Amino acid sequence: MSEPASKFNELGLERDPFSTTIADEEIAAQYSLVGRDDQEYRLREFVQSGIREPDLMKRRLIFGEYGTGKSHHLIELRDEVREGVEVDGETYESLAVYVGNLGLSIRRLYEKIVEEILEDEPGLQDYVESLPDVEPDSSVDEAYQYERLQDNVATNLRKIVTHAREELGYRSVYLFIDEAEDIEAENDEQKVQRFIRSFLHLVNELNTSGLHILLGFSQGARMAITQYEDDDDSLGNALVQRFQGDDIYLGDLTESDVKEMLIDRMDAHRTSNRGEISPIVEDTVDVVTEVTGGHPRSILQIYSEALNYAAKVDADRIDGDAIVYALRDFTSLVRDEDLLSGEALTSLKKALEDAHPDARDDFERLEGRLIGEGDAIPENSFSDGVPGALMSPITVEGEDAGEIRVLEKRDRHGRYYYVLSEEAKDFLFRGKGDEGTETQKLDLQATNAPDKYQRDLSRGLALAVQSMGKGSLHKDPVTIAAGRYEYALHLIDVDRGPGKREQTVAVGVYNGQEIPVELLKLYVEAYQSRGATFGALVKQNQQQSAEANKYVNGLDSEERQFVTDRIIEVNLSTEQRDNFIYGRLLALGDSEIQAEGMVDGHTLISEIGIIGGLQETFTETILPYPDKVHRDVIEHLEKNDAREFTIGDLKDELDIQSYNLNGDIMGGLRDQNLVAKSGNRWVYPDIENDKPPWYEIYRRLNERGALTVDEIQDQLTTEFALGCSRGDENAMIQWYLDHLQRQNYVEPTTVEREGEIHDAYDIVSVEDQYNEARSRAQSRLDAAQELYDEAVSLDAKSINSYKNRIEDYSTQLEQFDEVFNPTHNDLNEVRSLIDDIVELEEDLEDAVSDRKEKIVGDAVSVRDDIDDLQRKISKSDVEGSFGSQLDDYDEELGELDTELESLVDNEQYERLAKRTGNIDDRVDTIDDEVEQLLGVKSKCTEKFKQLRDVADSAEDHIDAIAAENSSHTELEAELETIESRFDDYRDQFNSGEFKVALSTLEEIGPDLKSLKEQAQGIEQQQQQYLKQLDDLDPEISDEEGKELLEEARKTVKKGDFATAPTLIDDLRERAKGPTRREQFVAALREYNGSFRKIVTETDFDEAEAFSQLKDVYSDSTSDIEDITVVMANE
Repeated sequence: MSEPASKFNELGLERDPFSTTIADEEIAAQYSLVGRDDQEYRLREFVQSGIREPDLMKRRLIFGEYGTGKSHHLIELRDEVREGVEVDGETYESLAVYVGNLGLSIRRLYEKIVEEILEDEPGLQDYVESLPDVEPDSSVDEAYQYERLQDNVATNLRKIVTHAREELGYRSVYLFIDEAEDIEAENDEQKVQRFIRSFLHLVNELNTSGLHILLGFSQGARMAITQYEDDDDSLGNALVQRFQGDDIYLGDLTESDVKEMLIDRMDAHRTSNRGEISPIVEDTVDVVTEVTGGHPRSILQIYSEALNYAAKVDADRIDGDAIVYALRDFTSLVRDEDLLSGEALTSLKKALEDAHPDARDDFERLEGRLIGEGDAIPENSFSDGVPGALMSPITVEGEDAGEIRVLEKRDRHGRYYYVLSEEAKDFLFRGKGDEGTETQKLDLQATNAPDKYQRDLSRGLALAVQSMGKGSLHKDPVTIAAGRYEYALHLIDVDRGPGKREQTVAVGVYNGQEIPVELLKLYVEAYQSRGATFGALVKQNQQQSAEANKYVNGLDSEERQFVTDRIIEVNLSTEQRDNFIYGRLLALGDSEIQAEGMVDGHTLISEIGIIGGLQETFTETILPYPDKVHRDVIEHLEKNDAREFTIGDLKDELDIQSYNLNGDIMGGLRDQNLVAKSGNRWVYPDIENDKPPWYEIYRRLNERGALTVDEIQDQLTTEFALGCSRGDENAMIQWYLDHLQRQNYVEPTTVEREGEIHDAYDIVSVEDQYNEARSRAQSRLDAAQELYDEAVSLDAKSINSYKNRIEDYSTQLEQFDEVFNPTHNDLNEVRSLIDDIVELEEDLEDAVSDRKEKIVGDAVSVRDDIDDLQRKISKSDVEGSFGSQLDDYDEELGELDTELESLVDNEQYERLAKRTGNIDDRVDTIDDEVEQLLGVKSKCTEKFKQLRDVADSAEDHIDAIAAENSSHTELEAELETIESRFDDYRDQFNSGEFKVALSTLEEIGPDLKSLKEQAQGIEQQQQQYLKQLDDLDPEISDEEGKELLEEARKTVKKGDFATAPTLIDDLRERAKGPTRREQFVAALREYNGSFRKIVTETDFDEAEAFSQLKDVYSDSTSDIEDITVVMANE
């Protein structure tokens, strides 16, 4: 039977090519990717980077909204990896896993990954099944079961990846995760955060496993995991930041890309017209692309609907009528709006009836061309008078009532054509999806109604700042009524980095003609009532209104200073405004606008530049008031200003946790001049050299004389912002003054103000400062002298030069003792000398530090030698007296190591230097003695092996001697005696008595050798005589001869080698002829001992001749004296 005809045959198609989604894995390979050359290149580059550097995880994000092709890209990339990845001319095998959805279960994610891995490589099945279940054992505490689960998942995946790479030869393993829809849809924050934590843990644990991850996200999913404002906020940001870096974005398609996509789809399901846009009317592509914004899946669904419509009405092409049918009430996949409003179309048609009697009929007849194809219709296609009527505004009733011009006229070569007007398009295509057009419309709204949208613009700015992870947004804005509308500022706590307090900033946007007074009132309210220390205003070079200027002039000095000095203004350039920056802010800030995919907050804030301006202002204007725990650190440094501290010292002495004090935090305090650094250690800052923040009070007192605390605060706030919470200003100023007092720079006094006496502070007099500086110089010189003495004791380098400098500075200091009325110049000279002495101290510290490092390094080297020697002893497996001796050595080495460790820990460098040399010599001695001891053991083993070989050989010789021979029993007895002595040796060796054991072996050696030689000689004689008798046996035939032969054998076996020759001679006389031996001897004589001639001229073959030669030569009674071998000439 023939196949049933497709309903699309009339359109030249075998089936609907637009109905299948790209996410269907089975059909993904059928269709090409279009318009994504750059993205495909970067995806392949990601894969190749995992091949070039396979061990360290490569991570990348691929962003794209629903229906933009993430699935298609990832599935195709997976298949390419499975076929082999070529890098630099070489092809590598790698595993590739595609997971359609990240999900919210770490166990389910694990199962899906394993399932995909086994699909790619079934050879891993047995290994995977051998792994333990990731589900924690029931004995595990319930509170820790989830943590154990995520640990087990990470462990199993690492093992699988490692096994695949090391045992099966795969270069890398890739994990492509398509979507995070579950995260976006889930309302349970706790559930989402727990999964994010687990997935982040998985990424961290597998960082060096050889696994590389490509993670697909929509903007909605990214916002879903980074939106929380509690302490867990860092989780989502941490995950995104872990993957960020050269992110890959899948945007929408251009018209040419759309056309290519449609042709590719149709070519897969037709045999004719391949490569052509037919049966689609080409003009519809431009319309659909513009309406959908180029969104791939929306376009496919629209053309699928249009194709089915065309088939239903038996059309042979997909024209504008089919497109209008498909677009009508089609809900956008990107925004919850209809692309072509059916209600608007109906309203327009009703309005056409009133405009002209024939207008509606004409419009309905031509709407496919006007709307679906965007065609220019010639004038003669309309009824008379209709074009003119529709070029004038007509009234349209309904929700968006108003006047609309329906047609616009075009002149082409003297003929008139009519197209649908932009007003009509906007009316009908309310949800038109072109991002640029949508943003442009929003920008126009924000520009034309600045007061109406000020609140939303400000919210958009705040959300964009928060999206960068630079701060946390307060829940409620500061608001004020402004005529018909409401202005708002949003408060955001801007993070300044470790060791620095966050600053609350009131952020706002205004793009009206001049800055209104209501906006300035909002900033003042944010400052006075909501804790804002700074403001930020994005504007466009507007000036304040006259009313606003009057308001500012009427403020008190504190409020006026905030408005004039603490509000950072960012003026947008014309170029920025031309890029619809207000429209983008409005898209973010208006909660009724679905801004996903329209605006990237990171890019927006980078363009505006507000963060950099804030941080620069913070650095220049804030006088810091650190948290209590960090104030304690600074005060501890001050109380111990003669010491230098590591961070570990400070944490231990102040009992501070690592999260409250680490290198980053100390670096932040140092950036604010709250602490200083000496080498690698931390110290209290010098007031005049390091200029800590309280120096600003000293500078003003020095310039203006005594000031009250209020006056000091007024002076400071004219230039700086106090970095404390509202209400803590006096505490902060007093904390600064306390530092200056304790450092003897200021002292309490009183001043008269308007006839009243007030407490105040003033600088210590020049003379007092001079005396204090001179005392400090002496103190520093004394410290330098101590360092010098230490350097001498440690035998540091350049000692003489340091000695000369100390003597020079001492002489200079003595000259200052003669100054009785010091001036500022004298004070400066003393301070300059202090600088020189401090520099000397630093040089001495470096010299001492270098020498200490050398001493410690030598000690560490010796400790390493001790450790090596102790390991040698522990592996020796020696017992007994030698074992005890080795134990003594090991104990002594341990004591020496402990001594060195103690000296290092207690920083007893001088003694450490001396003891290191002594201990090094002793370690060398012990090493030699251990080597000798272990050498005796080796000699025992080698000697024993040699003697055992001799004993075994002797035993073989004895066993070969006939049992009737009395020597057999005697020799066996001697061998048993020697074996008992071997037993003695074994006991001695096993008990560690190696020298005694070696002596025993040396005593056994001669006796064993003699025994072997004796047994060997008896065996040889026995074998020779028996061989001769065997040769005679065939020649003896008479009974008497046979008896004599048997008697001779018994004589030989008894070992009567004296009688045996006589009996053999008698038997030879009885022989019928010469024996084979006699024949061989005769041949030797005849051929002058030529072995070659005997073999070639007689009946002796080579084997028998060799055998006879051996017997004759070994017989001591034979006539053979020597055997000569003749070598061939070279």
